[in-house]
Amino acid sequence: VPSWRQDVACNADLAEEVARFFGYDKIPVTLPSGEATTGKLSFKLRIEAVARDLAEYMGFSQAMTYSFESPKAFDKLLIDKDDKLRKVIRISNPLGEDYSIMRTSAYNGMLTSLSTNYNRRNKEAALYELANIYIPRDEEIKELPDERMQFILGAYGDDVDFYSMKGIVAEFVAKLGMKGSLTLKNNKAYNFLHPGRQADIYYSDVCIGLIGEVHPLVLQNYEIGTRAYIINLDMPSIMPYVDFDRKYEGLAKFPAVTRDLSMVVPKDVLAGDIEAVIAKCGGKLLENCSLFDIYEGSQIKEGFKSMAYSLVFRSKEKTLLDTDIEQHMNKILTELGKMNIELRS
Repeated sequence: VPSWRQDVACNADLAEEVARFFGYDKIPVTLPSGEATTGKLSFKLRIEAVARDLAEYMGFSQAMTYSFESPKAFDKLLIDKDDKLRKVIRISNPLGEDYSIMRTSAYNGMLTSLSTNYNRRNKEAALYELANIYIPRDEEIKELPDERMQFILGAYGDDVDFYSMKGIVAEFVAKLGMKGSLTLKNNKAYNFLHPGRQADIYYSDVCIGLIGEVHPLVLQNYEIGTRAYIINLDMPSIMPYVDFDRKYEGLAKFPAVTRDLSMVVPKDVLAGDIEAVIAKCGGKLLENCSLFDIYEGSQIKEGFKSMAYSLVFRSKEKTLLDTDIEQHMNKILTELGKMNIELRS
């Protein structure tokens, strides 16, 4: 291609030149070949659309923050000096120190946005962001970083607490068709979260994110004068378990049988552990298990709490008898007894 032909840049330009010299009138007219396809969102974009729809349905507003941050953000978040989050990609020609590194977490951006709302005298705020973070693949930065989408939600206000935020996670998982078990496991490893009010979010034994109340010292660093809560979900970890296929079942032909289970439980036993035992021993007949009461007081011995569950059993093949239910109830009570759990008299 001659140097003065700056308009010839690709194969299509060359084909056009050949056709022009050959003569457009000499090329026979034909219909275009190929199959028409229906446009739709990719699998990844469908998941992000569900995240946006759910967050906005729950009353959250979308935030958009910079991918460039200041190294001082780690100190505001109380991140340890040797923490892997401090291994960052530095910008070679930054606008200034405040925009000199690529973020490895979305926490600073979210807390900064909550701080702005609080200092503008907004009594409550609920924000979400689909934020990319950039994790170096090696210390010498010889290749592009691992770019991971994070679904982060932050909120403060009178109607916000740990359990309301947990409900958002459960709803999000359900909307994505993830039918496995969702559990929270206590963790004290995150310095920016309250040591007694933080947990890792596990789906089928895979950690997909975290949830917790922001540490009081971090709130002070960001000039937020009230309790604030954060959820962070790693979207690449979630994607393998998403299923948009729906299977509908007809109405049940046989009646359900309900059993209430009131127990005295050691305080260090988690509700998730109890529910896992009930689900395992309840078998296919167990249709639903729900916690409806927790009590701690003078009527319960020290170091214990009272918990009450409602269990619903149903068979698709017949009307259940008491003997069918008792078989599963005895298995449940036997396994719970191994956890030092007793029936409340």
